[in-house]
Amino acid sequence: MATVAISGAEGALRSRISEALTQLFDQVISFTFGLDEVSLTEVESVIHLAFSEDSDQRNLIGLLELASEAEISRLVVVSSAMVYGAWPNNSVPLSEDAAVRPNPESTFAVHQADAERTALEWADLNPDRQVTILRPTAVASPNASGLIGEA
Repeated sequence: MATVAISGAEGALRSRISEALTQLFDQVISFTFGLDEVSLTEVESVIHLAFSEDSDQRNLIGLLELASEAEISRLVVVSSAMVYGAWPNNSVPLSEDAAVRPNPESTFAVHQADAERTALEWADLNPDRQVTILRPTAVASPNASGLIGEA
């Protein structure tokens, strides 16, 4: 039985991701770090969706400690394409191997880059650990909603 734990599955995008994962895994455990008691003993993978502009590293570090204790070796971190920054010398198109260098005035992007770095450092501590980073981006269209899409 494949079980995955998802931290921070509230919100429109995150709840859709959580719902989609129920189609892929036998069991999905959704929790809000710091609010819910959670045991990761039966979990094979952890997906960290808890991202926000005002977040800090405490939740992620706590989650990584729990994952280490439960000997979980697979982690997915949902970040943002904003970690690449809006720089005039960025390649077009921008590829996945581009350097992560968020604009310093974008607190959200800086926090996401820090979260990515923290997760990758966790993986480096054990050769059996795997980290996957997903970097969704806003889509601009006539029907887009949200600040970036509407802009």
